[in-house]
Amino acid sequence: MSAVTSLGGGVLGLTRGLGSLALLVGRLTKAAPRMSGRELLRAVVLSGTDVLPLCLLTATLTGALVVIQTGFYVQRLGVSSLLGWGAGYALFRELGPLLAVLVLSGRVGAGLASDVAGLRAGEQLPTLQALGVDVDREILAPRLWAIVVSLLALVLISDVVGVAASALAGVFLLGVSPGAFLSSMIGSLHLRDVSVGLIKGVAFGFALGACSLLAGLSVPAEARGIGAAARRSVVWTLLSVLALDVVLTGIL
Repeated sequence: MSAVTSLGGGVLGLTRGLGSLALLVGRLTKAAPRMSGRELLRAVVLSGTDVLPLCLLTATLTGALVVIQTGFYVQRLGVSSLLGWGAGYALFRELGPLLAVLVLSGRVGAGLASDVAGLRAGEQLPTLQALGVDVDREILAPRLWAIVVSLLALVLISDVVGVAASALAGVFLLGVSPGAFLSSMIGSLHLRDVSVGLIKGVAFGFALGACSLLAGLSVPAEARGIGAAARRSVVWTLLSVLALDVVLTGIL
């Protein structure tokens, strides 16, 4: 009976969490046309520039790693002409958006959750609401949409840097000419492959922003809730992104 009770409690908790997440996204989407453009721009600059160096390094290492991992099989099977297609396919459709959201989650998502929890612990949010300030429009919505915009930009940058690193690795490690690498990629990939990664980037951005905000809003309004919000943000984002990745990969 205890196992059934625990399972039922877990299912109810998951359902309640998904419902809260959906309601939050709906509220902030509704508030988007009225949100502060200046605050949105500030949040985009802060979130994007904070993780850009780490994202560039991650994309470079990942692009080179894709070629290193596949190099043995490419040489053994004599299919060097497929190297560009394989690297581009992996980076555009999967690795680019996935690695970008993980980097952004660890730096920006956890920080956002802590900031929102801190505002609640310091009574700033209730005070602003009492003064008639639309918290959704002025504070929460700009941060959600800033993460979506920043992640989409980081996905594009990661794709370009990752492909460049893959091409260089192919040249120096496998002796594949840059022209052959790019011809293989351009001739075999389609616009759909690039658009799939961008769609995932937008979906992952909403998941990251919503999970981070919900984590900050759902913890107790006290100092100890700030650390809990950061931990919840990372865990919730990881689970939601992986679930979305499975669903979108199956659909797209």
